[in-house]
Amino acid sequence: MLPLFSLLLAFEAQTQESGDVGCVPSPTASAHVTATDLPEVLGNLQYNILKNTKMKCKHQPQVKELSWGVDLEKNFPKSLCQFDYIMAADVVYYHPFLEELLLTFHHLCNNEDEQTVAEIMRRRFSPAVVTNRPWEGFHFAGHEIKIIEATECYGAVVWPSALVLCHFLETNAKQYSLVDKSVIEIGAGTGLVSIVATLLGAHVTATDLPEVLGNLQYNILKNTKMKCKHQPQVKELSWGVDLEKNFPKSLCQFDYIMAADVVYYHPFLEELLLTFHHLCQDNTVILWAMRFRLDTKNQFMGRFQELFDLEVISNFPSLNIALYKAMRRGKKMT
Repeated sequence: MLPLFSLLLAFEAQTQESGDVGCVPSPTASAHVTATDLPEVLGNLQYNILKNTKMKCKHQPQVKELSWGVDLEKNFPKSLCQFDYIMAADVVYYHPFLEELLLTFHHLCNNEDEQTVAEIMRRRFSPAVVTNRPWEGFHFAGHEIKIIEATECYGAVVWPSALVLCHFLETNAKQYSLVDKSVIEIGAGTGLVSIVATLLGAHVTATDLPEVLGNLQYNILKNTKMKCKHQPQVKELSWGVDLEKNFPKSLCQFDYIMAADVVYYHPFLEELLLTFHHLCQDNTVILWAMRFRLDTKNQFMGRFQELFDLEVISNFPSLNIALYKAMRRGKKMT
């Protein structure tokens, strides 16, 4: 990407009664500017831009033909044309090319969401040979991770939110260093997030319901034994049940609580909220990936924000997944 602001202007010349042109793209912000329009406009556009910018700007602007929706990849290849800003004035009115205009906006926008999602999904691989037990493979934290799934159990399948969280942990390992940190994952399912956190150096406690623990234990042991600094634990946790007995606050002080896809249509949202509240202490950071499945009538997010300060740290519209960071209300988030 260009080091300074790059701008693409969809430039519509406004002719006044005198015949003068009333709009000239400004390079005063030291931007690299590409001004575009239809072929019949380019001569006058070029004249005005040259007349008003020559010897006055840091980067001489370019003028280029752009017919909306036509030969976009040929004339503006995504691999080369990465713009920081797209600017347009009065391009939407009664004309028959609104669909082509929309295609042009979509093509020229640098869609980091799609690029990141593609990178995340490339971390997944399938076995070359069919085996008796179905499994999926993943590349995270410099390791090949093989996960056994149990399709008869909702909690024993790797959901996309888990991949999003794993990718975040790996690519933000400096800012969110897990080395020697205490981490608990709630709703660990197949254990992928707990495995990645373990491989990144954390003390991990992976938790879920009793019927999930056998498969969870198998996956974690298989993928972390002799590969990690701290051997992870697997522990039963039924949300809202015997929290102080099984996870006493005086002993269980976690640096991070992690969760992926724990909020959906189930009758235990209040118990989930109680569990977050019990496990989270003043300096605990919650990292939580969620696929939006809730309707506007669901009160979970509102109730959550009564107890925690919440911010979105990554958003993936194409997956309908957001990654959140949260801390107890009133505690400064860094």
